Amino acid sequence: MEKQQGKGYYRFIFKCIVCGIETNGARGQKFCSDKCRAEYMGKRSSWKGLATGTVGAIQELRVSVDLLSKGYEVFRALSPSCSCDLLALKDKKLVKIEVRTAYENKIGKLTYPKERIKAEHLALALPNRIIYEPEL
Repeated sequence: MEKQQGKGYYRFIFKCIVCGIETNGARGQKFCSDKCRAEYMGKRSSWKGLATGTVGAIQELRVSVDLLSKGYEVFRALSPSCSCDLLALKDKKLVKIEVRTAYENKIGKLTYPKERIKAEHLALALPNRIIYEPEL
């Protein structure tokens, strides 16, 4: 990355880590386009055009089905401002679960929103699997 002085500010030339194109950008920029960012993050194109709330509801339902198949009773929050998305009950043990849509990049790093997690368990809904942290 090298600096080029423009009109009263610095522009940075960087190389996209996906396609290798050199272009101007902000300090620390890694991708030349949203397409390259999505490719690197491994995002599914099936979510394209859907509202984020709809994607979140789909992921909550996917996690619910997974928990039901593991023998849990599952209860879903009615309000988006609840302290967790799901309650799961099994063997008289009740756990609060926060569901997050997650993506895995080409090198296996998971990315997901990490703010405002109040539940004791996290369900990371990836396109092809669900990861529980800590495990249930």
